[in-house]
Amino acid sequence: MVRITGDDRARLLSKIDQSGGPDACWPFIGAKTGHGYGNFWLRGHYVGAHKAAWLLMVGEIPEGLEVDHTCHNEDPECEGGSTCPHRMCMNWKRHMRLATHRENDLAGRSGPVDQCLRGHAYDEANTYWHRGKKFCRACRRVGEPAPHRRELELKRIKAVELRDQGMTFDQVAKEVGYANRSAARNAIMLQRGDMW
Repeated sequence: MVRITGDDRARLLSKIDQSGGPDACWPFIGAKTGHGYGNFWLRGHYVGAHKAAWLLMVGEIPEGLEVDHTCHNEDPECEGGSTCPHRMCMNWKRHMRLATHRENDLAGRSGPVDQCLRGHAYDEANTYWHRGKKFCRACRRVGEPAPHRRELELKRIKAVELRDQGMTFDQVAKEVGYANRSAARNAIMLQRGDMW
């Protein structure tokens, strides 16, 4: 149990920009981690600022649950990754919810992600879970044949080029041949080095 004082709340509130109004994202204007999340000192150690906001303004986070940014799930243009602006959102009133890690992971804009970053299907035979995270069995194997890897890389390069030309993720997915917008977004993030 975290011991909370009024000073902690006041310090957190001083690092939140609420000028956009009650329905907007409230960016954290304090320290930031390399993964793009706010970083807040609370009772002797750093915690995610969004977690601190929940703890200080709403209450305890039950074991097995984590804070999910619903504003990210509803933004079709956000590419995710360390540059995602929603990771800095502190609007605990309207943009956060508690979810299991799996629910948070699967809360995509077009439903659950059904492919890994390399395009393998997340089906029953090819998917395993470890500590609440989803992994691809095919990617874990020794490796794919070199020609297949090059083909996937060329597909990702084309996806990045199309996205840079202003296409939406849905348009990129259709043009390049990804199953859905989430697969296209993940491939672009992988190619740009935002993942793995």
